[in-house]
Amino acid sequence: IAAATDVGSLNALAAGTAGSPEFLDPDVAFRLEARPEGPDRVRLRWVIADRYYLYRDRIKVKTDTPGVVLGKTDFPPGILKNDEYFGEQVIYHGELSARVPLSRAAGGAQPLALAVTYQGCADAGLCYPPQTRAVVLSADNVQSSNADAPSSSTASPAADNGFSGRSTLAVLGLFF
Repeated sequence: IAAATDVGSLNALAAGTAGSPEFLDPDVAFRLEARPEGPDRVRLRWVIADRYYLYRDRIKVKTDTPGVVLGKTDFPPGILKNDEYFGEQVIYHGELSARVPLSRAAGGAQPLALAVTYQGCADAGLCYPPQTRAVVLSADNVQSSNADAPSSSTASPAADNGFSGRSTLAVLGLFF
């Protein structure tokens, strides 16, 4: 048996597997948007695809912006799930809207750079590795901070994670 050494080879192997579910790219499964809500708060919103969910406790928000301190993220109530790997977890289906309070030093009107890390799964059994997206917020807009992508109102991935359009076998092959 020949070993598959790249994603293309794994896709070729998986193409012959009938009935394998196709998993969404994480940027499609978990669409992240961010916007300022005044000078002291940011709203993060995920639109979560059908049959996918996000873990509350796997969401982290950080900033390296000088003079900015982030507060504790405020999440709405979610659904309790007993996860075989993480134990009892709060998860979200459909949509998640969370607020991140912040304080700025005097004269802190510069753009706010955030790194948002989150993790989610498909109900069919695939859990994605943690995803980190970068957003830059200013007083009047939200834009992508991925140097290779045009500005938009959604977060940008730091790099391609290789899940786009992959079958179950191809994705599992990446982990084994």
